[in-house]
Amino acid sequence: MWIDRYFNALDDVNKLWLPLNSITEKIYYTNNNDTNQRFIVSALIEKPLTWKVSKIENTKPLGIVKVTLDQDSFNSHTDYVNFETGEMYADYYSNIIKADNSIPESAEDKTFICRITSASNTIKCGGSYKLLTASFFDCCDNDVTNSFIGLITKDSWECFIDGKAFNTGGLITLKPQNDKNKIRIKLANDKSFLTKTLTVRCTVNKYGDEISGEISFDIVSL
Repeated sequence: MWIDRYFNALDDVNKLWLPLNSITEKIYYTNNNDTNQRFIVSALIEKPLTWKVSKIENTKPLGIVKVTLDQDSFNSHTDYVNFETGEMYADYYSNIIKADNSIPESAEDKTFICRITSASNTIKCGGSYKLLTASFFDCCDNDVTNSFIGLITKDSWECFIDGKAFNTGGLITLKPQNDKNKIRIKLANDKSFLTKTLTVRCTVNKYGDEISGEISFDIVSL
């Protein structure tokens, strides 16, 4: 921590050397909103060490990505720590996808959205089952999932790879859970789908309208 009379800032700097591949090539300095990508690189603690990308190099040497990280503050509202699984992700909650629905503003008391969450935004070919949770909220952002659970069936869940429906063929296995708003999904070990995008959608009908949410995953190897 650096402090003077007027300002204070975290000044620790770290570097990562990673092989250049379909995953690491997506590491960026800033996105279209001029927001630095953030990572958690830390021991598993309640408020782990969090970093933001300040520089990317991938030419010296070729095949290696050098990522310079500046220390950042852990944000309990957007960052994710799971002591049971050991998973830690920066900006996890800021990436939750909210579904659009076409219910007019005049029917605000019947306006709902669906949010689907998972522990990470990647899924592995031939990997283990991944748990997805669909939650429903009203126009005031109150959790009303319990009133939707009875509407959810296995057919409520749809899968798409690069926009193409993929609910059959043995590539994708969906495993319903006792809590109907949860489902586990698994990909077969088919390397032809590496680097593609899997989108999972949950849709229900209530008050004559469709309410749906989506979440997308990068397909990676084991």
